Amino acid sequence: MSGSPTNWVTGDGDMVSIGDYVALDLDSDAVGRIVAVCGDATGRPLVQVTEGHRSGKRLAVWPTQMLLRVQR
Repeated sequence: MSGSPTNWVTGDGDMVSIGDYVALDLDSDAVGRIVAVCGDATGRPLVQVTEGHRSGKRLAVWPTQMLLRVQR
């Protein structure tokens, strides 16, 4: 996590926040939208997966699992 609890840095150095789409290291084609901050003490982003094998699921991911920002 970097900055405020609603901003994170992706693997390639992009600053992202709630509402941004990111490529994920879950599957070769995984993309998701950051929708919230995880309710636990880690402050991880909660991502709604929109593309890939886990499409439709909400997952708490580590910032390092977000590879880069996807422009939509």
